[in-house]
Formats: sequence, structure tokens, C-alpha cells
Amino acid sequence: MKTRFSFFFLSLTLLGFFFTPTSGYCQRATSKNNDICLDFVDFLIKNTASIQYEWKGSSTQSWAIRAEYVAPGQGTSAFGVGGEMRFFFLDSRALEGFNIGPAVDAYFFKNNDLGKSKILFTVGADFAHKWFFDQFTVEPSVGLRYGITGSEVFPGIAAYTGTYLIGCLYLGYAW
Repeated sequence: MKTRFSFFFLSLTLLGFFFTPTSGYCQRATSKNNDICLDFVDFLIKNTASIQYEWKGSSTQSWAIRAEYVAPGQGTSAFGVGGEMRFFFLDSRALEGFNIGPAVDAYFFKNNDLGKSKILFTVGADFAHKWFFDQFTVEPSVGLRYGITGSEVFPGIAAYTGTYLIGCLYLGYAW
């Protein structure tokens, strides 16, 4: 009985290898190659507004760069720049569907009351899903960041140091 099962399993495996294609391509390409979008939800959560430009790198990967304005209060404000590399998965194609990727940002904080300025770097990852409605896009995103700064932290920066969550809702236009 054991040899019959082994023979059947081996035959089924060899038959499977015979009918398996040597190469295949199952990703569908999207006709959109660029997307520019604006986020205002993170401004309500973490006082950060951002504009982002994303372009297709390959059929399952894209790049995004962003500019951010932070207004945490207490006489402090900041301008930030950042970037992200996105990988699309679950039958997704670049610029549409589920994506995950590493992200980095640099913030240039300034406190006018104290006359001090500070540079803060963040590293982390974002998870998002983008929907297309003709040329318009909607992309809810959630991310995890770790903020790194020097020894002195003045008011308004403390919320951006250490580990923190971000939530965004990008509304955009694709072409």
C-alpha cells in the first residue's frame, strides 16, 4: 500500500513539472505612470500636511517623493522632504492596489520663540491601498516611523521622536 501511494505521488509530481510553464507573466499593467496627490488627514492627526509625487518603476514597484509642512504649535514649525519605495502585491500592479515599502523623511524644525532649529530624520514603512477612479486616486495609508534627533529636543518635536504611527488619506490625480 505504501509503495502504491509513493508511486502515485511521484507520478503526480512529475506530471505537474511537465505541465508547468517555464516562464509566465501574470501581472497586468496599468495605463497610468504618474500620480500626484495631497494629504490633509495627517494634518488633523499629527499636524502634518503633505504633497506627494509617485511614478512607476516597474510593473510591481514604484517610487514616491513628498514635501511636508509640520505645524505642531508652541512656536515650532517644520518643512520636510521624504521618499519611499513601494512594492505592490496581491494581484496588484504598480500605482494601483495594495503596497508596502520602506520610507525615509528629513524634517527641518525651527522654534521662533527660542531661536533654535533642529534636523530630525525618520525611517519606517508604509502600508497602503490605492484605488483609481478614471484619472483620480484615493489612497488610505498607515505607517510606522522612528524619529532620530540629537540630544536636545525643544517643544513640538517630542511627538516626532521615537516610534510613532501615521495615518494618511491621499487624494490625487494620475496620468
